[in-house]
This record gives sequence, structure tokens and C-alpha cells, in this order.
Amino acid sequence: MKRINLTLISILTLPAITQAKTKTLLYCKDISQPDLKTITIQENTAIKQEGLLELIEDHKDGSKKELYAMDTSLTEGWIPMSPINGTQRVLVKKEGKWSVAENKGEYRIFNDANCVK
Repeated sequence: MKRINLTLISILTLPAITQAKTKTLLYCKDISQPDLKTITIQENTAIKQEGLLELIEDHKDGSKKELYAMDTSLTEGWIPMSPINGTQRVLVKKEGKWSVAENKGEYRIFNDANCVK
């Protein structure tokens, strides 16, 4: 009878073990904005400050912008975003539905966004 020695090789490497984990809290698509493809708000274990969330804007030109927001902003439904052409934008929850609000002079315009938790 032959004896076979087996050696186990670990499949996980150190970078895979230390890689940050994320949890998506809100995902928006079909946004009525000329530059935005999607918006993702997520928790990221690499962020050391408690209560800080990542807001990732995925733009139609292929670029991405990473911004930060507090978890209270998500709860309150008022999350600042990047401006467009000098106009400030905010992801806002109004009557249970998320939209992108733009301040245009004395007016606030609400643009549709299809967001899910």
C-alpha cells in the first residue's frame, strides 16, 4: 500500500484578507441628470470614522467621483452631491421617494431617480 502525502495550499492571499468590505445602503439608477449613470451609497470597512458613508457617483463618461456623507444624512434624506455647471445638487428623500434636487436661483428643481435600498 502506497502512502500519499498531501499538502494544503492556502487560496487566500494577504491582500484578499485585508481587503475592505462594503455594504450597499442605497443604489440609484435612471437618474434624470445629464452626467450621472448611477449613485451608490455604501458602508466601507476601510473608513475608520464611525458613521461616515461613501457616496459614489458613476458618470456617463466612465469617470467616478467618491464623496463622503454621514449616516445621519442618509437617515434624514438629505445627502450633498457634486455640483454640475456650478449648480449644487442634493440627493433628497421626499414623500418616501428619492430624487436629485438642484437649486436654480430661487427655485428648487427635483429630478427623478430610481433608488432602492
